[in-house]
Amino acid sequence: MVNKGQFVDAGMALFKIADLSVVWLIADVYEYELPAIRLGFCPSCGFISNLAFEPRLTEYSGRYEETQGFSSTFNRFHRALAERLIDRYDLRG
Repeated sequence: MVNKGQFVDAGMALFKIADLSVVWLIADVYEYELPAIRLGFCPSCGFISNLAFEPRLTEYSGRYEETQGFSSTFNRFHRALAERLIDRYDLRG
């Protein structure tokens, strides 16, 4: 990428942190849902998303907020988030 004594320009890649040409993904997906998934990687933000997602096929319901508590995935997420915030800001009392 860059060698000692070499001049560099703005925006020039100086080094490579990781090779992201192949990434492993662990997903909780039913086999019949696989055809509806087309993963894409955004190099500028690092997010992996489903390119086949159709927002117009999704509707939001106020009841969604009430049902998140029954999701094991959401429960793991919010517990981990709370623990990180408690540790980061020393919120134990």
